[in-house]
Amino acid sequence: MKKSKSKVDSRREDFQLDKILVAKVIAGIILISLVVTFYQKLKRSEYFRVREVTVRKGGNITQDEKNFAYLLGRNVFDLDLDKEARNAAYYYPSYQKVRITRFLPSHLVVDFLKREPLACIKSSHIFYIDENLILFELPVEAASENLPVISGVEKYVLGAKYGTRCSFDAVVAALNIIKQARENKVLRGYNIRMVDMSGFDKASIFLLVSGQGTVYTKTDFASPEQVIEVKIGREDTRDKLALLATLLAQVKNNIYNIEYIDLRFKEPVIKFKERT
Repeated sequence: MKKSKSKVDSRREDFQLDKILVAKVIAGIILISLVVTFYQKLKRSEYFRVREVTVRKGGNITQDEKNFAYLLGRNVFDLDLDKEARNAAYYYPSYQKVRITRFLPSHLVVDFLKREPLACIKSSHIFYIDENLILFELPVEAASENLPVISGVEKYVLGAKYGTRCSFDAVVAALNIIKQARENKVLRGYNIRMVDMSGFDKASIFLLVSGQGTVYTKTDFASPEQVIEVKIGREDTRDKLALLATLLAQVKNNIYNIEYIDLRFKEPVIKFKERT
């Protein structure tokens, strides 16, 4: 009998523990529901509606915050910031990326990552192009005269829209030449005025070099400049540019007398100007 009574008491204790556990679970569910409900109501409150949109300085966006006025009054938690950033990037192709950051309770900050032009193409419009082959425009005050002009490819961008990708072989080859020249320590000191891609398998770069020098002081005019053509072709351009750097270093004091350099053959050809 004692044994049976012990079993009954044990079952009662287990039942009481189960009741306590169930009560705790129910209490926990109720508490979580209350917290979630409170949180949802808090998110929907006027406290979290967008009151200010700031475009960081350096964006150079015309009208700045006015372009993002449509976000004012929206709930900051309802906004898909990635989607809004992609929409903004579509309307601003001159920028590589747009990022919108939420600062609670009611502030949005818009950052623009500028595209860095490698060259420009003059066709129906002046198109600037970056390393990702994206065509875009630059404000007049931001345009640079030192950028190489890619010629012979005008037909490929005729009527093109800003923000589109230009992946034609001639354009890709020209940009590769420009990037490879920038990576060379010697050629980096020369300004590439133009890359001519008008031939089917030809390519020429035109380097801006100082003319025959005189001694100039700070108060004098800048030294005269001239352009020399380097016929490079479209194959093995990195090796040819390395050879060009060596040649320019060797003839540095006489570079202003060079008419053109031809690197398309096994042996480089340097054509000097004829003296009159």
